[in-house]
Amino acid sequence: MNPYHSRSENHDGFSEPTCPEKKKGRQQLPPRTSVIDEDVGTITIETGEGSVCQGEKAKGRVMYKKEHFCYYCGKGMARIFRHLEQVHGHEEEVHQYMTLDKNDKLRDTLCKLLKNKGDFNHNLEVLKAEKGIFVASRRPTSSATPARYFPCPQCFGFFSKEEIWRHHCITPPPHTHTQKESEASVLHRSKAFLYAALYEDSQDISELLAEIRDDEVGQTLKKDPLLKKLMAFLWQKYDGRYHQHIRQKAREVAKVLLYIWRNYAKLSSTPLHELLQPEYFDMFVQAVREIAQDGDKETLSFPLKIGHTL
Repeated sequence: MNPYHSRSENHDGFSEPTCPEKKKGRQQLPPRTSVIDEDVGTITIETGEGSVCQGEKAKGRVMYKKEHFCYYCGKGMARIFRHLEQVHGHEEEVHQYMTLDKNDKLRDTLCKLLKNKGDFNHNLEVLKAEKGIFVASRRPTSSATPARYFPCPQCFGFFSKEEIWRHHCITPPPHTHTQKESEASVLHRSKAFLYAALYEDSQDISELLAEIRDDEVGQTLKKDPLLKKLMAFLWQKYDGRYHQHIRQKAREVAKVLLYIWRNYAKLSSTPLHELLQPEYFDMFVQAVREIAQDGDKETLSFPLKIGHTL
């Protein structure tokens, strides 16, 4: 028996098949525009937690409820291209794509590049403030964190760690990562590009930051300016060599700083240069002692290493 049919009895006692009623009308779809957007999603970073919310998908269509941010004024707009044309039409880049035909692929490329640049600048502000709306080029299929997203150095779009290597860039000429370039190499370039823009560091320090693990100690190191100055000092001291040794020295001090942030509520998020005061000496000694005892015998040399570094 067909499960989509039911049977009803007639006046002779026999049952006859009946079909369910069909729904009338068609589902209304959102209108198209001259610029077809990619699969776009917004990541909401909750205040103080940095969690990511996934949204609904809309492949091949513009979702007007999703905001992008203007490259020139920083305002969030659901129809970002209309905003650019009406408010910033005098800008050179906007005027350039407005003069092109709507069916021209170069126009589509320039529009997406302007959109990505605006979202990139906005995402930098969100990452610095650790709150706001983080805009990713492609929506995550499950909940994720902003720490898993890195930008493409060519088109400025943010992609997850798993997607950045397979990303086909929109900027002319088309840029595709070849098989000769490993996934780790592509991710390393993306991290260095982000850290150079986010922390306004030199290219050398950005390369070192890109090699550091993205754990709690690594995040603490990247936030503190004095620890990055320590890395810059060691970089010049060793003439750009011994990357692993430089990262190890910086992570050792970052462990102490993270311990203080966790166990002393009043000093949470206090930068390291403000803690290097005589009144905090006993606190540093206690922190180093606890870290050295919370591990194997190899960590017994930890106090000596910290003493030399400080």
